[in-house]
Amino acid sequence: MLARDVISTYQPVAIFFLIVVLLSVIANALPFLLTKTNYYKAKTSEYECGLPPVGINRRSTHVGFYSIATLFIIFDVEICMLFPWAIGIKYITPLAFKVGLIFIGLVGTSLVYEISKKAIRIY
Repeated sequence: MLARDVISTYQPVAIFFLIVVLLSVIANALPFLLTKTNYYKAKTSEYECGLPPVGINRRSTHVGFYSIATLFIIFDVEICMLFPWAIGIKYITPLAFKVGLIFIGLVGTSLVYEISKKAIRIY
């Protein structure tokens, strides 16, 4: 009887999973089935517009863009970690409050360090 109860409990989940798989297969297969493919040399070349490449296609990017992107990801993740802490501030223990304050202190210290090293400019 127990196995039958488990199967009946998860039956809606299995049906939903099958519907999702079926719809995703149909959505991915439909464009291939309904469109006419017309391959020719210009279309299958490196550039679909058919124009030959002019000049160097690999340009160097300034390292500052990468450092700003890395800093954004770091601070974005830290904000995502602090958001639940700030929402539940009424319900956390004093130890969790102190740990959150230490975390905010570390984030603030790292921000001051990055500003002092001119990784971030504040106008």
